[in-house]
Amino acid sequence: MKLPKTPLYPITFCFTLGTLMAPSIPHSASSWMGCFGGLMLLSFLVISILKLHFKNYKTIFLYGLFIPLGVVVYKNYYEWSPEHFQNRAASFKEGFKVLEILEDVNENDFSNTYFGKMIQLDSTPAIGKVLVHQAKDSLTTRLLPGNLIYTQQLLEDLQPPKNPGSFNYKRYLENLGISAQIDLKSNYYRVVQTQQKTLAQKIKTHHGKVKHQLLQSPLSAASKALVIALVLGNRDVLSEALLVSYQKAGMMHLLAVSGLHIGILTGFLLLLFQPLFPKRWKGVRNMVVALCLWLYAFWVGMHPSVVRAVTMFTALLLGQLRGNSRSSSLHVLVLSFLVLLICHPPYLRQLGFQMSYLAVFGILLLHPQLQGFWKPKNIILKRFWEITTISLAAQALVAPLSIYYFHQFPGLFLISNWIILPFFSLFLGACFLITLWIQGFDLPEEWASGFDQIVALINKTVGWIAQQEGFIWKQLHLSLPLLLLLYVLLVVVILGLHYRNRQSLLALCCSVLLLLGYYGYEKEVWLGKEDFWILHQSRSSLLVFKEGDRLHYWSSEKRPDSLAGFQDFINNSFPLKQIPHDLNNFIGIKNIRLLIIDSDSFFEITDFQPTHILIRNQARINMDRLLTYYRPQMIIADGSNPPWEVARWKTDCEKHKLRFHSTQSLGALQITP
Repeated sequence: MKLPKTPLYPITFCFTLGTLMAPSIPHSASSWMGCFGGLMLLSFLVISILKLHFKNYKTIFLYGLFIPLGVVVYKNYYEWSPEHFQNRAASFKEGFKVLEILEDVNENDFSNTYFGKMIQLDSTPAIGKVLVHQAKDSLTTRLLPGNLIYTQQLLEDLQPPKNPGSFNYKRYLENLGISAQIDLKSNYYRVVQTQQKTLAQKIKTHHGKVKHQLLQSPLSAASKALVIALVLGNRDVLSEALLVSYQKAGMMHLLAVSGLHIGILTGFLLLLFQPLFPKRWKGVRNMVVALCLWLYAFWVGMHPSVVRAVTMFTALLLGQLRGNSRSSSLHVLVLSFLVLLICHPPYLRQLGFQMSYLAVFGILLLHPQLQGFWKPKNIILKRFWEITTISLAAQALVAPLSIYYFHQFPGLFLISNWIILPFFSLFLGACFLITLWIQGFDLPEEWASGFDQIVALINKTVGWIAQQEGFIWKQLHLSLPLLLLLYVLLVVVILGLHYRNRQSLLALCCSVLLLLGYYGYEKEVWLGKEDFWILHQSRSSLLVFKEGDRLHYWSSEKRPDSLAGFQDFINNSFPLKQIPHDLNNFIGIKNIRLLIIDSDSFFEITDFQPTHILIRNQARINMDRLLTYYRPQMIIADGSNPPWEVARWKTDCEKHKLRFHSTQSLGALQITP
């Protein structure tokens, strides 16, 4: 397959580069519109002046104009209008608010979480998205999309991650255009049911009916949960243990309604409509299939992952109208990427979007090359080799990004695909059939029993693969520069497999040397750093000191590896040799002299003069008396203390004009020895 020569690729690259650069550019979108207009005028002047032999430079210059265009589109999407609630400084915190619930996000034992939008702030209309937390008690009723909320609860800023290496939920929400959060406590808000149901409410109601019918069916609990997850896209019904098993086995993509499921559904629909449309009506058949895909996306609530997958496969179906060549498919796939990015810039920074397109790009670009290494004639071996090459091609492009985000890699992913994928299409079809059947008929006991056995076998197989802990490579680290260099290497490899010339070999050698060179440089710089951290951990204490490739740690827990903050810190660095220490009352590291006061400590005047004092485990202290004998640089309170005690200590330190740091509000504290 030859890569098609089209201006679409450099245009998409430059536009994407502009959207990536946009967050670091502080100018408003309006000023960038003027800048872009000036660049357009300048380009026409330059083109008219340049001579013919400067043609390549003119082309590069024209492509380069799509970089500021990407910046403009990004800035225009995120620019706050005058009606945005963030521009109402006087009433931002305490004003009367009317919110509309947009989407159900998550549920736990303590609260329900939703995405909402501001309708009114005080007495004037307002706009803007917010994260809504609804506290749960015995009388709490879940909110529905379209519900209006009247409240005077305070709007609060989004909180950054507490520990280094932790998932930045604040940045994730800001990428979605959400800039604040609100906690709805019982009896402090009022819910108004809209008289006329919105489209979102109608979809939610229909989902509830289908889900209720599945829950009332004679299927086992495991079967009900799996069908609801695979057909309705609701993974909340799955147990945490089952989710962990699928993650360790490298099969989490099976539980998300995304590219794989839409691809299987597309194949079913093409097979179903093939007898109805003759060959000359292939275009009509593909359009009907695309329409069915969008109807399904609408039925499951237009989840972003489904919309992305349906857009992708719609583009692939339309690409087949130009022929069955993979180059046409690649061309329309890039076009769908660009269209989605223009319509909704936040997609680019969503992990699902990135992994979906990387997987399909890998299949289109690498799968044909890998297929050429072996062409078995036996149909079983042919199918086995096809699954192998598709899995390897998709994983080749997805794996670096997966390691960057999750810091682990399932070594048995290929075995999982060999066992599950050959039968997954039929299993998914059975899930759809059962869902449709129960809409009008009772599910026969024999069908339910047979399906339960299949689900039990699948979950047991996935569980066995997940138990092979030795094949799950953990604590893998990739920095952003290393990730980008690794993808440069993969691009060079893909181009080399296509062109196979001397220039490709030279580019491969240079990219490998560049990757290894930067890896060695980054590791040398990292080994030379020494950092002491007091990490935030709820109801626990955790201190770490990185010295070269060794990690000294002090913890109040017997198993610190079970603490999220400890794992996040380890995953954010190169491999470390872990050295445990007892959590005593004194820690001395070079210039750091740390006094630790806890509930079991007794106050005693000593010659020890600490540079820092850590208060933990709700210690009963008199701050005035403590500071009479010690004058440290800072007082620190970690996550093992209750908030009301921390607030009192902060007030005492402000009275003594002494620095105070609470890990609950400010996150982990880094102290350089």
